[in-house]
Amino acid sequence: MTVRDLVEDAYRLSFAGTRLVTLSACETNIGGFDSSVVYSSLSRAFSKAGAPTVVASLWSVNDAAMRDTMTIFYRELAAGKLKSEALRQAQLSLGRLAMRV
Repeated sequence: MTVRDLVEDAYRLSFAGTRLVTLSACETNIGGFDSSVVYSSLSRAFSKAGAPTVVASLWSVNDAAMRDTMTIFYRELAAGKLKSEALRQAQLSLGRLAMRV
């Protein structure tokens, strides 16, 4: 599957009702710039395809740290926090965990 497939609906993917897309792998928000292409990154493709919120990474991520971050993030969302506050809390929690090591 390519970024173009997502945007041009080649796989008939529907993002209707989607509130959040989380791309927790390394560099999922990186894409080259091409003025003729509206969707130069994976996160931008999801956004253009209708996902109102995309959480993505601009850098390499440690698998265990990302697992912990996403666990806390989704726990905070389930507790009723706004997406921005849930992500903030996950990042702060991960920082506290790293300081203990």
